[in-house]
Amino acid sequence: MKKILIAGCGYVGNELGERLSSQGHEVWGIKREINSIHPSIQSISADLSKKDTLQILPKDIDYVFYMPSPRTRNENVYNNVFLKGIRNLVECMKKNKYETKKIFFISSTSVYGQNSGEWIDENSTTKPKSSTAKIILQTENYILKNYLKTTIVRFSGIYGPGRTGFLNKMINEGKTFTHNRYTNRIHRDDCANALIHLMNLPNCENIYLVSDNEPVDLSELANWIKIKKGLKNEGLEYLTKIPFIKTKSNKRCSNKKLIDSGYKFLFPSFREGYSGII
Repeated sequence: MKKILIAGCGYVGNELGERLSSQGHEVWGIKREINSIHPSIQSISADLSKKDTLQILPKDIDYVFYMPSPRTRNENVYNNVFLKGIRNLVECMKKNKYETKKIFFISSTSVYGQNSGEWIDENSTTKPKSSTAKIILQTENYILKNYLKTTIVRFSGIYGPGRTGFLNKMINEGKTFTHNRYTNRIHRDDCANALIHLMNLPNCENIYLVSDNEPVDLSELANWIKIKKGLKNEGLEYLTKIPFIKTKSNKRCSNKKLIDSGYKFLFPSFREGYSGII
């Protein structure tokens, strides 16, 4: 049995904690509002950006998953939640003299600024364009420098039960895409399973990119949803309100390193992932 702390027990963290608990591990979850934390997870009401609220932590921790979910894409919010928050937690861990085996920092593929449809992997240049993505990259660098037992996990666009914004735009608002741009996606359940896989990996490396097997053009994805849902063309006018912006992300994420480590996807592509939701 492992002792596991999930700092930021939100959409993915809750799923992760529930799965770990069902496997017999002892799991704690930190969140400001703990009402939504699954009953199998021991809840800790705290604000990661305020060190004084992190005084009541478990006595021993084997693994930490740092994965807060900012409510808004705001520079100050991201700075508090990520950079300040991880500093606070690391300082508390050092104070408590934890002999933690690994910290997993859940990052994002937004740290890559490529926008010409090129393939990227863990070794690709990271030059984020947005201020929030820059803060995420700063947090990566901080934790790698200050806590040697760290693995960075960069998720692409997360979707799943209850997180269907793109799908809702397609079905409810009758929208599709005229401009070609790649989108990279990962189902919530694969997020949780991939993290468990990495936790159990004997030789877990410093950085993993976690995305499904098939980056897809937005127009192709939109057309597939239209056909799957049985929508007619007149119900799906071409989207003109969201033009292609060169500064936006347009890349293809390679998951080869994760696959080579032995991970097998529950939802290898958008087809398996969205079929159940639709």
